[in-house]
Amino acid sequence: MSSSRRFPDARITWQADNKRQAIVDSWPVDVNDAAARRDWGFAPRYDCRRAFDEYLIPTIGEVSQ
Repeated sequence: MSSSRRFPDARITWQADNKRQAIVDSWPVDVNDAAARRDWGFAPRYDCRRAFDEYLIPTIGEVSQ
């Protein structure tokens, strides 16, 4: 479920910090964890959707109340 459905009245604005944005822009778009999965048996417990659904969105809800 998207955050706009969870927080329909939210109005989000921001102003980018150019120095921090340059750091973020230097990061890879994706991380290939195939070697960690193969070599160490790495098995992440959270993917992006689960992290948002189970951690980030509920935490935002608690703070905004």
